[in-house]
Amino acid sequence: MTKVAVLGAGINGLSCAVKIKEKYPYVDVVIIANDFTPNTTGDGSGGLWYPYLCGSTSPQLLRAGRTFTTLVVYPPTILAEMYRRFKQVNGIAIQSNINSLRDTKLSDYNVVINCMGLGSRDAIPDYKVIPIRGQISRIEAPWINHTIVDEDTGNYIIPNVYNCVLGGTHQENNYNRDIDDNDTDFVLNGCMELMPGIKHAKPITHWVGLRPGREKIRLESEEKDGKFYIHNYGHGGSGLTLFWGCASDVLEIFDNYMNIIKQKEKSKL
Repeated sequence: MTKVAVLGAGINGLSCAVKIKEKYPYVDVVIIANDFTPNTTGDGSGGLWYPYLCGSTSPQLLRAGRTFTTLVVYPPTILAEMYRRFKQVNGIAIQSNINSLRDTKLSDYNVVINCMGLGSRDAIPDYKVIPIRGQISRIEAPWINHTIVDEDTGNYIIPNVYNCVLGGTHQENNYNRDIDDNDTDFVLNGCMELMPGIKHAKPITHWVGLRPGREKIRLESEEKDGKFYIHNYGHGGSGLTLFWGCASDVLEIFDNYMNIIKQKEKSKL
């Protein structure tokens, strides 16, 4: 019997688990993660669907000052919905820390889907994965109904149905998870430059998260130590932009694996 362990319960891990379990209800699918919603990095993010430049695509191909229609999701809502869908099809969630792909907790699984994000740096190890520290603020500003992103300064204003996200820092190789007053000033002052009326808004909270940066997303499979691994990590700050497409690619790889298993079983008859 095929048993699948999905490592990581962020938006990428949840979407992979949902796609596989909904298509293969007879397959045991277990999510193993140290943190679940609402305590993941994705829960604190801005939730903006934003154009993603793949690989080495030059940012110069995009014109400055562009305007486009997109969408914003409230991350805790979509994460909770994905978790609900997974549990609805009898998926299993285990809260536990995985420090290595050779962890004995994984010994019973044929397939391991690695969506650990920054955790992949040490668990694989893959030192191409780096932390990109993001500090944001949240305010009450119901009069704001459009998003502004200043790609020169890194400041952005992202309203959602509950509050408004102000950002943000993009500090590579910075592991500091504490609120930095200088960064708070950078966020608030920078966003007030973009929209002066923000000074009248009610502050809610400040938050820090470590994005899983990598020069290129790793989405591929490998067979190692008798297991079939599918890697899906390195999305940086674009997890909520790319998750569904990446999960579709993971499902396609898993489909091919299942077809091979089926052919092997037939050849034994």
